[in-house]
Order: sequence, then structure tokens, then C-alpha cells
Amino acid sequence: MKTIMQNLTSNAVRVLQDKKMGQIKWEAYRKADKVYLAVTDNGPGLSSEQARALFKNETSINLKTGLGFHIIRDLAKKVGCEILLTAPQAGMGARFELIME
Repeated sequence: MKTIMQNLTSNAVRVLQDKKMGQIKWEAYRKADKVYLAVTDNGPGLSSEQARALFKNETSINLKTGLGFHIIRDLAKKVGCEILLTAPQAGMGARFELIME
């Protein structure tokens, strides 16, 4: 869990590197017998194509952080967690939620 959260946070820091007033928000909460850990940033976000590519095994990623996310996604599966991505549209940040039973 620690490795997953560190990677998601590191990715958020990287995308905010050149942004004035960059923000990262961490949350932990319980909802319907599940625990959620979330990392939200106000960075450049992702296009819908980029967001879909992060969750496809067969897709060749051409993003700076794509491979790292694939490793983290697979690690989350191994420990029985799910990762959800909310990226409203490019330019509006991203939110990654780790969901545990």
C-alpha cells in the first residue's frame, strides 16, 4: 500500500512541477465496508485516450509516467485492491482512488 501511494503521489508531484499553485490532496475514508485512499491533483489531467491506455495491458504507453502506473496497477491487483481514475478532462487534474475490501 505504501509503495502504491508513494508512486501515485510521486506522479502527482511530477505533473505539478511547473505549475504555479499546484495542489495535491490526500484522503482516506470508509464507505460501505470498503476503505478508500485517494490522491488528487490539479495538474494537466489526462485525455480520455490516455486514461483508457493506463488500464489496458496491451497498450504501448507513450507517457512519461505510463509504465510506472502499469506496475502500480498490477501491484494493487496482487494485494486485492482496485484503482479508479477520475480525470474530468485534460487540463482539470486527476484523482486516483485505491479501494480495499
